[in-house]
Amino acid sequence: MGRSMFRFCTFSLPLLLSVIEASAQFGGVSSSSFSTIGGITYARLVCSVEGCYYLRPSPDPPERRDHSVWQTIYVRQADICGCDFGCPYYTQTATCPLGKLAPGDYTLNVDFTSWLGPEQWTFLFTVPEHNDTTLSCSREANSVRLDVNGVPNCFYTIESSSSLTNNWTEVTNHIGAPFTYRDTLQPTQTARFYRVRMHANVN
Repeated sequence: MGRSMFRFCTFSLPLLLSVIEASAQFGGVSSSSFSTIGGITYARLVCSVEGCYYLRPSPDPPERRDHSVWQTIYVRQADICGCDFGCPYYTQTATCPLGKLAPGDYTLNVDFTSWLGPEQWTFLFTVPEHNDTTLSCSREANSVRLDVNGVPNCFYTIESSSSLTNNWTEVTNHIGAPFTYRDTLQPTQTARFYRVRMHANVN
């Protein structure tokens, strides 16, 4: 008569509860929308997050390949949490600039990454014909007027350089667009170049 082989796996209660809690920290995306403003396409993702956690977009720009875009959003645990067995869910909205995309149909792949690994969500969107710009400049008496075209909640940084190719310095930063900034010019300046960077943001 053959022998039966048994393998047992045991979990302590605190560990089991932590696994259950972590698996429920991200509740999913309740709605998504896309817009192309100032020549840049943005994704707006309304997400459900467990109360002891929050979303933080990757500081790296999204990866693009043909008509597919990849964005990483981290699910982080708050430093202080007053819930013993899971907090109620709340809503966070992630605004992600996807870059200057040619008109056409695209796929956005978002990895919501926690210590358990990524949970991927896929969205289809279409970029319409567009020809407007994000940054426009005009000369005033002793300054340059910079008008930035964009969307609310996204993070914008204006940088300047005297050589165009290097030594870019941050002039100002701003949450949400459109907005206007005036940069005072020095009498000895002969040339000045400007650019704007967009960063994903969550509120």
